[in-house]
Amino acid sequence: MALFPNPPAWAANTAYLAGVHEVTAGSLIYLCSRSGISSGSAPSWPATFNASVTDGTCAWTCVQNARAAWQANHVYQAGALGNAATAPYPWPDQVVEESALGLWQCVVGGTSGGSAPSWTVSPNWPPNEPPNNYAQPTVSDGGVTWVLVAYNDE
Repeated sequence: MALFPNPPAWAANTAYLAGVHEVTAGSLIYLCSRSGISSGSAPSWPATFNASVTDGTCAWTCVQNARAAWQANHVYQAGALGNAATAPYPWPDQVVEESALGLWQCVVGGTSGGSAPSWTVSPNWPPNEPPNNYAQPTVSDGGVTWVLVAYNDE
C-alpha cells in the first residue's frame, strides 16, 4: 500500500468538491477549483502548472506531476513543475516513493542505477530536538541524487 498515493483517475459524470478532490489525468494531478459535476468525456487537460480547464460544471487547476515508482536505468530530471516555492502543492517533478520512509525528490538529474538504491537514512533521522538545523537525507543512485522531501512518521 502506498504511503502517499496519487489521487484517483478522473471520472465522467461525477460530483467533485472544490479544494477537496484531486484527480490524476495522464502524468499530472489536478485540483478541483470549482465544485460541480464532471462532463461525460474528459476535458483537454492543460499541461502547464496553474493552468485551469472547465469540465462540465467543474473546473480543474493543474497542481503537480503525479508521483511515480522508481525505475532502473531511467533518466530522471531534477526540478519542479512550475515554481515549487509558490505552488499550492509543491511536489517536485520527479518524485519516487520507496520504502516506509516517504517521498524522494530528484535533485541531481541523470540515469538511475540498474537496481534500486538503499532508501535509508541515518538512525538519528528525523531530528526531534529544536532547532532542527539539519540537512535532508540524500541517496545516490547511478547518476541521480535523491533527497527525502516527505517523511513518513507513522
